[in-house]
Amino acid sequence: KVDLCKKKFKMDECIDYKTCPDLSALKAALKAVAPEGIDMFYDNVGGMHFEAAMDALRPHGRIAICGGISGYNEAKKPTPFYPMDLIYGFKRVEGFMALPWLTGKKG
Repeated sequence: KVDLCKKKFKMDECIDYKTCPDLSALKAALKAVAPEGIDMFYDNVGGMHFEAAMDALRPHGRIAICGGISGYNEAKKPTPFYPMDLIYGFKRVEGFMALPWLTGKKG
């Protein structure tokens, strides 16, 4: 999948999450490919993926969220969230669903 993303879809970098067993490994992998941070992250997993992205997100960066499969069956919320990171970094997190586009109400 990494080769597909980089060669066919022309992404600058791609991380195979299966090589990152925990949050610190994922943060290190992000830091290696984006030492200055990231501008955008699309999330449908949540958990450590969201947390690593929030830590790497540059000022004025944005995150699009359409799911959180890592925590669907958890009784406790899986991701610690500190809203001040959004305020002082001018960052934006927005949730969305595909339904409006699928039903023709958008797009």
